[in-house]
Amino acid sequence: REAGIMDLSDDAAGSQPQSTSWEVEFTACRRISVEAYAQQSRDYTKQAIQDLQRTPEYLAHVHRCSTCHSVWYHHEFEPECPECGGSAMTRPCLLCQGRCGAVWERDTSMSNAFQLAHWNGDCKLPAQDRAELRYLASDPSLNNLSEEFQGL
Repeated sequence: REAGIMDLSDDAAGSQPQSTSWEVEFTACRRISVEAYAQQSRDYTKQAIQDLQRTPEYLAHVHRCSTCHSVWYHHEFEPECPECGGSAMTRPCLLCQGRCGAVWERDTSMSNAFQLAHWNGDCKLPAQDRAELRYLASDPSLNNLSEEFQGL
């Protein structure tokens, strides 16, 4: 006997016919409330969108430069483009040029909106070292002086 076909022969006539699996599923689907159906629809749609947003094609479309059209998701960037900011999706710490080992991540929506690179991250150097770096960065002549003292 094939799956999904009820036996209507004489020897089965006295017994109750058995439902096939598709009949059970169909009957269960018919018994769902309108509210439950609406919730299932929302959940399915939400999951479908989340799945789409994880695809490489979508990520390549979203994570790109609106100025030079480099695809940051594919590690492309233009060194001179202000929106690219010298890197693709990640870069070494901007405060200490990576001495602390921290990696900063691009804020794609802010970079695109302002056409200027925006990064999220924290320097892992101690607070005193970060303060010195900010002080030296505020006056380039002090930076040269600091380098001369290190050479002594």
